Amino acid sequence: QSFLYPMLLCSRMHIQPSILLNKLAQLTMNSTIYSTRDRSIRIMNNFLDVLSQWTRTFPYDFRNTDMITQLEETLKKINSYEPTLQSATHHIKKKLLSKLKALENYEEYIRQLNTKALNNHTHMALITDIINECPTPILFAQQLTHIELDRLKPIGAEELIQYYIMKLSLEEAQAHPTRASNNEARASNNKSLEIVHDKKLTFCLETYVQWFNRLTSFVTTEIVKHTQKRLRIRLISYFIDAAYECFCLHNFNSMFGIIGKKMTFISISIFNTLSQRLFLYCFSFRQGHT
Repeated sequence: QSFLYPMLLCSRMHIQPSILLNKLAQLTMNSTIYSTRDRSIRIMNNFLDVLSQWTRTFPYDFRNTDMITQLEETLKKINSYEPTLQSATHHIKKKLLSKLKALENYEEYIRQLNTKALNNHTHMALITDIINECPTPILFAQQLTHIELDRLKPIGAEELIQYYIMKLSLEEAQAHPTRASNNEARASNNKSLEIVHDKKLTFCLETYVQWFNRLTSFVTTEIVKHTQKRLRIRLISYFIDAAYECFCLHNFNSMFGIIGKKMTFISISIFNTLSQRLFLYCFSFRQGHT
């Protein structure tokens, strides 16, 4: 099992998951032709173990129509060949459908949230005061941590590989613009990408990146929307404390979101103050363990 995870993750750099599944299914069925019944059952059990881990660790692969169709056909063949394996195949399919349904619910939730945020963004940004909503920085940091976990949990490891592939393809197209203008070459490239490269069927990673950028913009907006210097200083101090509390909660993403690059006019002040607090925190932690 320790081999299956990196194999399934890295193989998509060279072969589409649907093609890989098809080849594995063919090899499994061909191996049972000249084998004894006991050996055939062991081969199918091993194949089901692969499918079980595949559907458990990379369920998003099966949002592809070809993948889910191949899986259903393969499970039917296994059931017809050996009815005793029907419970195992049913368990694999049930778990997979449950994960895909959870993903659909999450994506629908994000769509509704984005629509609501888009409609209320301009109005709410002017009348909402973060200190009234979250009176203490630690409460704000805790809420950020809940959102971080909510956004990070659905991201699959395959999304990072898929994003990397898409980025490489885009950089290659930008590096060779003349090739993109050639229709014949473009058709050839698209065909090769379709065969070799995995297609991204989710937007969980993009949702998280969007959330990170929103946090940075939110912190900046909360500060600059006030015209009084006293209120700005108060909010800067509030967000410094919130960033420190995020660090204590091991929520480093939100910490860097608060001190993001868009806050260039106060980032040095935040960095210096936060560095002093982190130094004191680490020093006290070390003293307590000596």
